[in-house]
Amino acid sequence: MHNLGVIARKKRNFEEARECYSRALELNEKILGKGHPLTGSNLNGLGLVKRKLSELDEAADLHQRALGIFETRLGYEHKEVALTLNYLVPPSRQLGCSPLGLQQCH
Repeated sequence: MHNLGVIARKKRNFEEARECYSRALELNEKILGKGHPLTGSNLNGLGLVKRKLSELDEAADLHQRALGIFETRLGYEHKEVALTLNYLVPPSRQLGCSPLGLQQCH
């Protein structure tokens, strides 16, 4: 389902992408657990779609959750941590916040 979300997002079919990522997230949380890195990837994918749909608060929350998973499971120097920090920058700037101080913005 995650890969179908990627394809739909690249085709700019954001509603279909949201459905695919949401379903993948639901399955991975149930099967692999909420702290699994693949669950983090689903969170990031869904966050990217939410950002395109101008759902910035939700996008930031999803990316923040993914960041927590990647930092805990993969370590601070892993590429997924850097990638997720980059995903956090656009929504946080649009909300008028620093990406590292995002929790104080809500």
